Amino acid sequence: MSMKPRLMSKTLSILGSKEQPFKLGRQTIVFATQSSGYFADILARELSVARGQIEREIRPSGEHYYRLDVPHREYLMGKDAIFVGSLCTDDDILETLRIGTQLSLMGTNRCVFLIPFYGYSTMNRQQKPGEVVSAKIHALLLSSIPS
Repeated sequence: MSMKPRLMSKTLSILGSKEQPFKLGRQTIVFATQSSGYFADILARELSVARGQIEREIRPSGEHYYRLDVPHREYLMGKDAIFVGSLCTDDDILETLRIGTQLSLMGTNRCVFLIPFYGYSTMNRQQKPGEVVSAKIHALLLSSIPS
């Protein structure tokens, strides 16, 4: 299954900007949330770039364990990462925060977040006093990922 050229062109234009266009190369790796792995597989194949793997485990205490499957600590240093993640659930949001932060801590040159679906987007303003505006809070959380 191949993505249509128009969709791929639109995806690539989203990944970059006029000021800093996104250039693909051997130094680009695609990672994804567990629920968006299928899209990351297609994207990596269509872009002819590496598909990064993430080891996941839920511990008996309920704690989520993640590990980027890399051969050594410096493996991601200077490389570009594309992180694909539909934010359908709170687990997706937390996984994106955790993995996105780790990608930054491991020295990626740039990490582009491709979010095909942004859950809670209908919760974008208060209707009644005291209501939690989830979309705004999630955007604040995502903006805290170091660059």
